[in-house]
Formats: sequence, C-alpha cells, structure tokens
Amino acid sequence: MLFILEHPREIRFFYAAIIFLSASASGLIMDCPGSIAMGLLITSVIALGASLQNPRIFPWLLFLFIFFMGLTLASRAGQTAPEIDLSFKSGFSGIILEPVEIKNGKIQAITRVIRLTGDSPDFLLNQKILLKINGDKILPFIRDTICFSGKIRSVPAAKNPDTFCQKKYYQNKGIYYASYAQENEIFLNSFAGFHILNFADRISRKLTGRINAIIPDSSAASFITAIFLGDKSGLSQEVKQAFSKTGAAHVLAVSGLHVGIIFGILAWLIGLPGRGSFIRRILKCLAILASIWIYACITGLSPSVQRAACMLSIYVIGRTGNRHAPALNVVGFVACLVVALNPKIVLHIGFQFSFGAILGILLFYQPIKRMIYMPFGWLASLWSMCAVTLAAQVFIFPLSIYYFNQFPLPFLLASIVAIPVTAFLLSGTMAACIISLISFPFAILAGRLLAILYSILFSFLSFLEKWQPASWSTLKMDISQMFLLFGLIIFLVLFLEKRKKYLLVLAGCFLFLFHCAIRMDIAEKSGQRKFSIYHRYQDCVLSIMEGRKMYFFEGDKNSWTDQYLLSPQVVSSRIKKLNRENLFDQYVTYPEFLKYDGHFFWDSIHILIVDDRLKVHENLTELYPADLVVFAQHDPAILEKINCKKGTVAVICASIPPWDRDALRDVCAIYGLPVYDISMDGAFSMTIHNELNDQLHE
Repeated sequence: MLFILEHPREIRFFYAAIIFLSASASGLIMDCPGSIAMGLLITSVIALGASLQNPRIFPWLLFLFIFFMGLTLASRAGQTAPEIDLSFKSGFSGIILEPVEIKNGKIQAITRVIRLTGDSPDFLLNQKILLKINGDKILPFIRDTICFSGKIRSVPAAKNPDTFCQKKYYQNKGIYYASYAQENEIFLNSFAGFHILNFADRISRKLTGRINAIIPDSSAASFITAIFLGDKSGLSQEVKQAFSKTGAAHVLAVSGLHVGIIFGILAWLIGLPGRGSFIRRILKCLAILASIWIYACITGLSPSVQRAACMLSIYVIGRTGNRHAPALNVVGFVACLVVALNPKIVLHIGFQFSFGAILGILLFYQPIKRMIYMPFGWLASLWSMCAVTLAAQVFIFPLSIYYFNQFPLPFLLASIVAIPVTAFLLSGTMAACIISLISFPFAILAGRLLAILYSILFSFLSFLEKWQPASWSTLKMDISQMFLLFGLIIFLVLFLEKRKKYLLVLAGCFLFLFHCAIRMDIAEKSGQRKFSIYHRYQDCVLSIMEGRKMYFFEGDKNSWTDQYLLSPQVVSSRIKKLNRENLFDQYVTYPEFLKYDGHFFWDSIHILIVDDRLKVHENLTELYPADLVVFAQHDPAILEKINCKKGTVAVICASIPPWDRDALRDVCAIYGLPVYDISMDGAFSMTIHNELNDQLHE
C-alpha cells in the first residue's frame, strides 16, 4: 500500500505501527512461546547494533526489531492461567475495576482479587474475576472493595459449535475465572479516597438518574443513556435488532463518533486552542482535554473511546503548540500505545472496528469524495457525509462478515439519518441536564422533545429493517477469505480513483482468489456427513447433515434454539436446504436416513435415543446392535434390554440432572461403554466419510 500514500517518508512511523500490530496479533493467534520470541528480539537487537554504520540495512533491521518486540509482548500476554473448578466456597476480597452491569436482575462486575481466605490457591491473587451476583440492590462503584464468598471456576467455554465463546471473549480481556454469589453473601466497602474512575462512575450513575427523570418514555431514556453514557443494559431486543440490521449499530456503542461530537460541541462553545495568547491557548487546551477524558472515563473507556480520546488529545496539544503531525502517524502511535499497555486488546472486536473505520476514512475518504463532483452547498455536505460512511466501510465490511456473518444493506441511508440525529440528541441531552439544575419543568419539556426525536429515528430504522432483504444474514468467511476481500476492496477503490490498469488487474486477481476460496469451501461442505447432538438443558436437540442439506430434530420450537443453535449451524455449514422435524414423531423417513420411534438408521449406523416419549423396540436392537446410545432421560435399565456391540458409545445429554448423570456414568462403566457427557464436554459430533468410519470429536 506504499504507492497509495503521497508522502511515504513522512509516515514511516505508521508503517512501523502496522508491523508492530501485525506481530502482536500473530503472536496471540499462533500462541508463540515467550522464550523463542525473546531470543529473536535479542538477536535483532544485536544485529541492529552491528548495522549502525550501514544506512541501507539499518531501516530493515529496525522494522525487524519492531516486529519481534510486538511478538515478545504478545507472547508474554498470551500466557493462559491454569484451569480450576473449586468444589468448595472460599472468601475473597476484590476491587471493582469496571462499571457494573445489570442483566436480568443480576449484577455483573469485574474485580481484581486482593485478599484470599481459606484453601484457595495462591495464584488467584491479583487475578481478574468475573463476579455474578444474584440480585440488583447492591450497586458498587469502581474502586470499591467487595468481599464475597463463593466458588471460583474457569470461565466456561462455548458448549455448542460456532456460537459465541464466553471463555475466549473474556480471555482477550485478561479474565480467566468467574464466581457466583448471592446478594446476602456480599459485603461492600465504599472507596473513601479520590480516584478519577470512581468519580466518573458516580457522575455516570447520577446522570443516568437525571436522564430517567427528565425523559418520561423509558425506551427513549434507555436509548439516550446508551449513546450518552455507554450503558446499554436498558435497551430492548427490538431496538438492538433495528439498529443492527440497518447498519446503525455503531450509534448505540459509545465510540469515536460520540467523542467527536462532544469535542465539536466544546470547540463551538470555547473555540480551538490555535489562536490567542499562550496562556489562553493553554487554558483552552486543559479545559478540552479534561472534558474529553472525564467523558471517556464516564463511558467506561472502551477501546474505541480510548482511541478517539488519545487522537483528539494529540490534535489539541499540537494546535496549542502550533505543531502538525500526519494523521496516519497519530493513529499508529495511539494504536501502539493502547496495544503496548494491553496486548490482548488487538484481538478485541471494538479495537479492530474502531481503528479499521478511522483508517478507512483517512485513506479513502478523499478518493471516494472526488469520484462525484457536487457543486452545491447542501448537496456537497450530504455527499461528504456519504463519502465518510463509505470510506469507513472499506475495512468494516470484511470484519462485519467475518465476525457477524451478515452485512446490512441500507447502512448508508441509516447512517445519513442516524448520525445527525445522534448529534442532536447528545447536545440536547447535555442542555436538558443543565436546564434541570435551573428549571425542572423546562427540562421535562426538553426531554419530551428528545423522546419524540428518538421515536422518529426508531420508526425510520424499523421501516428500513422491514425492507427485504434488509441485510445479508447468511454470509460466511474464514480469516484467509477476509484478507482476500480486503485486498479486492482496497484495489477496486484505488482503481476507481486513479484509473490505473494495473490496479484493476490486482483487484481482479484478488477477486479470482476470493472466488476460488469460496468455491473450495462450498465443495468441502457439499461432502460433509455429520450427526450432532447439541447442548441444551431443556430437551434433546440433534441434527443430521448430508452435504448442504440439514435435518434438524427438536421437541418444542423456541427462539433460543433458532438463535443459538440452528442459525449458527446453517451459516457455518453453508446449509442450502433445511428440514425441521419433531423428535418425538413416530416415523420420519428421507432418502438419507430412517427414524422409527427412538431408532435412527443412518448409513449402516444404528443410533438409539433413550427417552420415555420414544419407544425402544428390542427386536430391532437384537437385529441391529446400537452403535450410539443417546440418553435424553435417566434410564440405566435400558442397557440390559438392548444389544450393544464393541465400540458402542453412550452419550449423556445436558437435559439430565447432574446426580443422574453420575449414576449413568457408573452404569456405563459396568457395561464397559465409553461415555461422552455433553454437559461437560460440549456438543457431540460424529462424522462419516466414504466408508463406515465414525470419528468422535468435540
């Protein structure tokens, strides 16, 4: 990408930052050993010192040193903590590190252990713990000390394939353990001193109460609280879905957009510190920096907020001293600073989306804007907003498909409406909170106007959501396909701006490689043959995949199964035809398999489902010994009636209570049957290849 930048020598720091970030991400993904990374770093330092007199080799060795430095930081941060599952309760004391969240009447807090009692292992000291409290009456602030008694265990991994992995998400935040406590087991000790995060958390709580008081509509109040303070706990599922499917979800999460709006309001009120006397510029600089960082602390210091606050701080300081630095260097410096403080943040979705959006704007805003000439004032402003939105999507588009398997089509129209409305709501909320200190009735009137504006925005996005197709919701890409799509989009945008044939050739090459990768993935999925039993506490849910056809068996249909079991499987396996059947129907037949009561016959494999709602025919088990026995209910006596052969596997569903699972494992051990416990090991999967060759894996 060097040739697309006008002054490559001026932004060498940006190139170094890209190398550092790439090394950090590679070290975390590949789990590079720390000793190897440190050895490479020391070797690069020695080579760097030996090449000081050689100006041709020195820059390349410097970049190599930066790469190994990022690799070393990532390898040290990537060290995982040991797995534990304490069967006894112990006492702990911890400090609240982040604003608490309230979900379904339960409090969720991030604490750092500062004191242990009982027989708890010593390595838990200074570890971050995800604490879930059953109740919502105790609301601690950041830096408060909380004493609790509970069992500490490792954060559980995802039990079903291709679903959100809570373990991986929290590990990227440096959290490996979780604990659960009742509200009556909690003792809270409030922080007595002064800390900026504690102060900001208290202001956030007061502002939340003030917003709820001046805005009568609870839905509008929850939305404004989310975009102003970053607290999304009160948002309904309908609101989240409307913003997500229309491409306006970035409005809900406090990010650089919101910090930029606050900065614009401050610049309009007091002006930028670029003019006037030195003392006046210093005072403006301090006022703006203090306001930005207090607001960043109030909203929780998410990666996108950190990036925006750091960039604006550098910009304001530069204007105060009449200095200017290339924007790409500033972005690179901020990214390296954030990753150096917390290397795991480079894998955080918010970090990638935030820096991806700002890089897209800096690199492609002007080329996209120059594609269409707008001579008139308001049309030029409208096209500028469209160009910014399109430029931000250059890097967001592949990330959105990779992480969420969807891309909203009306994102441009939604952003054109949502961004100005959000700016007006933020400024109006600030004004209403200030007015409430003087005249509460006028503040309530302002709150009603804000609620009306929110209802108009929500109605507009709901209308866009109903437009079919509102989004591509069945897209799938792996990481290699994502990078190929990156290359295709970048070179295509560059060709439209520069009109160079070699750029079109490069875009065509990336398109060809991307198409080949997709077709190879589809060909692989067309040959899949898999039987799966999923993790679900209420009932037994299973599926049979024959190529890109899926037969899904369940008891009662519900939205949880559709969202967390069926939809991820349909997308990841590229299912083209879906057949949903009732597990308790007596007779189901397809060309690929036959189901008769509790018996599945699939490619010479006999699968037996043990459930009192499904009849087991002993004569069938005599003729066809069971290859797989699936216990959907506790019935160990069934093993005496059925015919098992060598290699038969028993699978215990998660719907069976823990005490019955233990009894079933003991009985299966007597009969010499290997046991797969879905509640412990996650979803069960059996794959068949050309001949009868069953492979068991998680």
